[in-house]
Amino acid sequence: MKKITSLLIAFTALISIHAQDMDYTNSIINSSFEYQTEGVVNPGSPSWKPRLQDPVTVFYGWTVDFSLLGTSNSQGISNDASNKDQNNACWIGGDALLPELLEFHQTINGLPAGTYKVECRLAIDYTTKMTTQRLFANNSVQYYGNSTDYVNNLIDGETNTFAGYTPAVNDLKEMVVYTSISENQPLKIGIRTGGLTSSGAYADASYNPMAGWFKTDYFRLTKLDPTTVADATLKSVTIAGGIISPEFNPAITSYNVYLPQGTTSITPEIVANSGVSILSGSDAVDLSSGTGTSTITTLAIDGISTKTYTITYLTTNEDLTASIINSSYEFTAEGVPYTGTASWKPAAGEWFWGWSRTDFDLNSTSQGINADNSNRDGSGAVWVSGNCVLPDLYEHYQTVTGLAAGTYEVKCRLSVDQASRTTTQRLFANNNVQYFGSSTQYVSNLTAGEVNTFAGHTPQLNLLKEMVVYTTISENDPLKLGIRTGSKLIDGTTGAIDNPMKGWFKVDYFRLAKLDPTIASDASIKQLTLSSGTLSPEFNPAITTYTVNLPSETSTVTPSAVLNITGAEVTGTDEVDVNTGSGTSTITTKALDGTTTLTYTINYTVGTTTLIDELANAYSYTVIDRKLMVKGVNSYMVYAINGTKVADVRSNTSNTLTGLNPGVYVVKPNNAAAFKVIVR
Repeated sequence: MKKITSLLIAFTALISIHAQDMDYTNSIINSSFEYQTEGVVNPGSPSWKPRLQDPVTVFYGWTVDFSLLGTSNSQGISNDASNKDQNNACWIGGDALLPELLEFHQTINGLPAGTYKVECRLAIDYTTKMTTQRLFANNSVQYYGNSTDYVNNLIDGETNTFAGYTPAVNDLKEMVVYTSISENQPLKIGIRTGGLTSSGAYADASYNPMAGWFKTDYFRLTKLDPTTVADATLKSVTIAGGIISPEFNPAITSYNVYLPQGTTSITPEIVANSGVSILSGSDAVDLSSGTGTSTITTLAIDGISTKTYTITYLTTNEDLTASIINSSYEFTAEGVPYTGTASWKPAAGEWFWGWSRTDFDLNSTSQGINADNSNRDGSGAVWVSGNCVLPDLYEHYQTVTGLAAGTYEVKCRLSVDQASRTTTQRLFANNNVQYFGSSTQYVSNLTAGEVNTFAGHTPQLNLLKEMVVYTTISENDPLKLGIRTGSKLIDGTTGAIDNPMKGWFKVDYFRLAKLDPTIASDASIKQLTLSSGTLSPEFNPAITTYTVNLPSETSTVTPSAVLNITGAEVTGTDEVDVNTGSGTSTITTKALDGTTTLTYTINYTVGTTTLIDELANAYSYTVIDRKLMVKGVNSYMVYAINGTKVADVRSNTSNTLTGLNPGVYVVKPNNAAAFKVIVR
């Protein structure tokens, strides 16, 4: 073993074995526009303008054709931009009608082959001056606005993405593009703009500064880890009103989603990892037949690697939202709709139609229905505020009766004004609750007797966020639901008088569904993996006891569980200390019904094998262009020669390509012997 260790130390001193991103920003000349000329720093005030210098000069490191900008000298560097890096940002204006293409750019030579991320910050003055301003790297571009802002003025030959920003004078926003180059291929970067508007016509020539004007700053260049470049996984998939099975995990590609009966259409909410493109599957799906499918296809940064996720929708849950009176606050009284034109406030001594409240004086008339909130359902949402110190428990609620026995899902959308007013705002259904924030925000102000979950949201004025709880009742048991709040802060102290009060909230769009019993009682685990070692036998949701033989150097091991039903609970996935030579994970799950549980036990033994000892029994694999493909195994992990894990391929059904830097690696298939791979 000493010989192997010594050899590894000598070997790692000679070669690079860690795949990682590399910063090449120093290859960009004057990347943050802090220099007037080489070695001459601009103080930030006054503005520095190259066309007013004697003799006339250019931007240090950057190129632009001044003749296309007209006679105005409104181009330079200054400090009048927010979110800039250091003292200065660059602006390009003028009094000309721009042609179709104007470039502000520089070219970088001598870069190694690979995929690069180019970033900058960009500002556009006003909507009327937005034309085709975009960050570019060779022919990969990102436009400043939404795709709908560029109906007739996209440029042929470019690969487009859209940042989705709204113009705001002097407010620099983050932009990013990705491009791949071969060895020593030039990389041209900068900002492209022009005179074409969304209509396809040229902008009004009367603008000064011209339409197409921009400010920019803080260019950055990063060569990406090949593993990242080939990763086409999604970050998240959310189905409003549905329960996804199993809970979403980027490595799992097939799902069922259970929706209330009567759902006729659904649109998945898809979030891709940075640089990953969504090629298909984001459209609405017709469920009029009771079922439907989304096929989501993604493309990695390398422009080659793809991944397909399949979601099958089933309308098996029973929608009982109609049992909630005024569930979206569309009525000020029975039969009297809220028009949305002005705030409506209940009369003294009254409350919202269909709803009740704790008998407590809020010392203010600041409660009502209005339309100054985003993500609401319909015309308005409720706000509850005051000028007081709330009691420990204040409820806005109603009670639904006559329900059948079963497990129910209760949803709403909730908003908390700001962190300073966060107390104990939570959705409740009987004594099952979901707090608005993360568990760390409720250290000393939880309420005894409640079953808690945490939505993990961040307070943001007027932005309503999805909340959900599950509760099980017997036949004809009442179901009390609504919002609970109070005065207690994170440290357990009582909040001071504030206006609006601490504990303030906005709420809208209550929904109620009775769950399919098979969903409500499913506490199974879909996928169980380990940070080290292999389960024996191979994982099966129906098998609850496993043994694991760990390599001799192992000191800790951490299990990771993916539940079959999103919203079910799991405990026992903490790190286990195995320094004594053994250890145990006891993983307990609880179904949505709150009563069905399962326990999975993993017994660890630290053995005498190491990753290096297992360099045998090679499987079929290929390495082409530094991309590894392993055939004949369902999943595998890749380790650097020093034991550092550099890739974890949990689903290899389509022979995943794994990008690796030059070096020596150990590939460990699931439940099989390892083998060595050399990447040149």
